[in-house]
Amino acid sequence: MTRFLIFILALSTISAAAAETRTWSGKWNNRKYGTSGPLKCIAQDDQPGRWSAVFNGTFKGDPFEYRVVFQAKSSRDGQILTGKATISGHPYEWNGTISDRQLKGSYRSTNGNNGTFVLRESVTRQSSNASHSATTARRRSSSLGTVQNGESFLFIGNSFMANEGGVFNYTAKALRVGAETKISTEKMIEYGRPLSAMAKPEVVRAIASEEYDSVVITSGQLATMKKFVTEINKAGKKPIVFMTWELRHPGNRGTQQSYTDATKRSVRDMRRLEKETGATIVPAAVVYHDLTTQPPEGLPRIDYLWRPANIHQNELGTMVNAWMFYAVLTGKSPVGVNFDMPPFVVGEKLREAPELRLTPELRRTLQERVWKVAKEWQSGKTHLE
Repeated sequence: MTRFLIFILALSTISAAAAETRTWSGKWNNRKYGTSGPLKCIAQDDQPGRWSAVFNGTFKGDPFEYRVVFQAKSSRDGQILTGKATISGHPYEWNGTISDRQLKGSYRSTNGNNGTFVLRESVTRQSSNASHSATTARRRSSSLGTVQNGESFLFIGNSFMANEGGVFNYTAKALRVGAETKISTEKMIEYGRPLSAMAKPEVVRAIASEEYDSVVITSGQLATMKKFVTEINKAGKKPIVFMTWELRHPGNRGTQQSYTDATKRSVRDMRRLEKETGATIVPAAVVYHDLTTQPPEGLPRIDYLWRPANIHQNELGTMVNAWMFYAVLTGKSPVGVNFDMPPFVVGEKLREAPELRLTPELRRTLQERVWKVAKEWQSGKTHLE
């Protein structure tokens, strides 16, 4: 009987919208027994106003799964959900409301089971396909334009993600300025460590928590990335992979050919990851290669996105990364997304590379190149493929 309340809560977690797949997560509670537990639902519409759903959760440590069909009606403020059912001979009634990205509701049975629930949409909505298969949806190529106002992001990475002001900070600022979209960000950084070293219990717990809608991981070995993305998908979060640049480039220990060959291998891995898991790829390595092998005129050195003869990006490299995040997350050109963010101010010399200066003209050129690569990645054919 207690398990039925989970079933009832699950019914309340989806709002109806044509040709959509939506995912919600949160907690249920039973006031009669003082119990509660996590809940996640993935549902697809198979006809107007009717949804087929799969619900997964935990009751006293035991996993459960329910498959149900229910109806939903639109209201001026969102969605209104109501339902009745009889389980184990006991009638249940429930009702709920969805406003913005949050669902609140309550349920009651003639046997005394009653409680409330609060659930939050945890991933971006997807259009459903002919088979209404969540697995198939995950295998589709990632697309431009995935961010929603109010989303929370967890960044898991190393210095390539955190140095020079942090790409998370620059990305959040770019979204506010260019798209009037506010996101919250948290970070778990392991300086000097590869992605494989980040598979710690506290990181796994953070991925599974209800605090985040999207999880961004730095790139690494394909097998390691797959493991992380699997955990992120399992938690109902949106997986995003920050495709970082090759360590050996023409400015330090690499030749242009070796740099190109290594970046091509990385592209192949990312395409495979994208196809098999549905992860969204932020192809920073591809735009780095494009800007390095065909640099704008007048730059004093070929590795102008890095600290001199180094593997780490400078402030300019971090800005390029942020513009690429902006392009991927919004589906919009970053051209014109202009702001100063101390300690880096447009027009001043770079702190780590004083021979470089980001002028408004150079900024526009770099933004245009970022947008070109972002669109090419989405089309499935970059200059490296």
